[in-house]
Amino acid sequence: MLAVNPLQAARYRERVAVSGAKSDAADAHMLAGMVRTDSHQLRPIAGDSPQAKAVKVVTRMHKTLIWERGPFPPPRVRRGAIGCLRRERQGTYRSLGRGAEPGGIGP
Repeated sequence: MLAVNPLQAARYRERVAVSGAKSDAADAHMLAGMVRTDSHQLRPIAGDSPQAKAVKVVTRMHKTLIWERGPFPPPRVRRGAIGCLRRERQGTYRSLGRGAEPGGIGP
């Protein structure tokens, strides 16, 4: 996958398009041509690090537990699980903020 700057795409469209009309089909054709001819000017999208994937999983689990809780106070067991998960998530964010790995997420 390649990242395409919207301004780059607009300039490419001006360079190759005859009319100013835009459509999804024309945009797809234009982007395919851009990748074919100017791929050396585009950069590949980097994948997520293992830490970023772990944060996504923990955050989704936390959100799911909150949604399952409903509008009423949760039972004692769920309340404990949510608190445990919240503490785990906060610890993960703190460790990311310290720059746990060189080249990883963090300052």
